[in-house]
Amino acid sequence: MKVKFAYLKTSFFSFLFGLLLLTSCSTKKKTNADLQIACAASTQFAMEELGAAFEEKYGLSIDIISSSSGKLSNLISKGAPYDLFFSADRSYIQHLKESGTSCYGEELIYGTTKLALYANEKYSAYETADSLLRLSEITKIAIADPASAPIGNLALTYLENAGLDTLLKNKLVYGNSIAQVNQYIEKGLCDAGFVSNSVIKADVFSKNGKVFILDEYSIEQSAIILSMAEERGNLENAQLFMQFVTSDSSAHKIMQKFGYR
Repeated sequence: MKVKFAYLKTSFFSFLFGLLLLTSCSTKKKTNADLQIACAASTQFAMEELGAAFEEKYGLSIDIISSSSGKLSNLISKGAPYDLFFSADRSYIQHLKESGTSCYGEELIYGTTKLALYANEKYSAYETADSLLRLSEITKIAIADPASAPIGNLALTYLENAGLDTLLKNKLVYGNSIAQVNQYIEKGLCDAGFVSNSVIKADVFSKNGKVFILDEYSIEQSAIILSMAEERGNLENAQLFMQFVTSDSSAHKIMQKFGYR
C-alpha cells in the first residue's frame, strides 16, 4: 500500500501540478494499484490501517492520496483518476455533485470527527484549551488552511467564538492540510496545533502530549464512489471497499480506535 500526499505550496506549483494532472488524466493511464483512494488528511491514519486490513483480507492493492478535502475535491473536479473520495466534510461531496462531477451510488456517512488541540507535554497542567492558548509563551499554533481544510475552518470558528481570533492572529502557522500540521507538531516547530480527535489517536503522536477534545465542534464525514472507478475498471473493487468499511468487524474496530462514531 502506498500513501501519497497532495499538498501544494505555491501558486506556481499548483499550476504546474494541475497541468501535469490534466495531461495524465487525458491519457487515462492506469496505476498498478487496484484502488486509488483520495482521503482527507484527518482520516489518513485510519485509512492506512483500513487499507492494510483490506489488502490482507482480499489481496487487492491500494494507493492512498491524502490532502485537504478542498484540494482533493478540486483535483477530482478536474478529472483526477481516483476511485473513491473520503471527505472530512459532507459539503465537498455535495459540491462535487452539484458542479456536475459524476459519482456512483449513494453517499456513505462513515463517521463524525471532533476538533482537538494538541500541545507540548510541558503544558499538561492546563485544564482548558482557552487558558493554554492565552499564554504569552505560546508563540506558534499550527492550523490547517481554513479555505480548504474543514478542521482548519472548524478551528477558526472555535477561535472566533472564544474571542481568541484577534489575540492569536499573529501566532497562527498555516499548513496546507492537517498532514502538514501533524508535521509541525511532530517536529516541535509549533507549541500547539489544531487537529482532529482521529489524528491524535495515531502512534506518531507522543502519548505524553496534552490533548483537549473540543466536543461541541464536530464534523459529519462522508465518502462516495467516483464514476472514474467504473471508467478505470475498478467499480467492483470500490464497492467491495465501501462494504468492508461499513460491515466488516475489523474495519469497525479500526474506526473505533480512531474515535469515529
